[in-house]
Amino acid sequence: MLQPFFLPLTRGPKNPRPATGECKERIIALRKQNYSIGEIEEVLLREGQTISAKTIHLLLQAEGFARLFRRTRVERREALQRAKVSAEVADVSTFGAHRLVRTSFGGVFLFLPLMMEPQAQGLRLEQVE
Repeated sequence: MLQPFFLPLTRGPKNPRPATGECKERIIALRKQNYSIGEIEEVLLREGQTISAKTIHLLLQAEGFARLFRRTRVERREALQRAKVSAEVADVSTFGAHRLVRTSFGGVFLFLPLMMEPQAQGLRLEQVE
């Protein structure tokens, strides 16, 4: 038997991905705290979940949430401050123990010897009594 010349189209998935179902309750909880879609996406990304803003929008729309009203600058700033995460404190004693350090600013380390010797730069350090 001959195969048809035009094959039938295969459509995409009919159900949401399992990761979306896992995050659904978290997304709803964040929206009840008046987080915007972008803020929800950022919080989930920090928690290790990768979900697009479009997926969050569709999920909130399916759950019956309306769009947020436009917020003032003060309200947006407060939301950013609330979501801010403090930096991890570095342990100076373990700095030399690492054999490999990945950084975007590695060129700075080339100037460490110059920074450690102020006389090489023509600076005179004098003690003030």
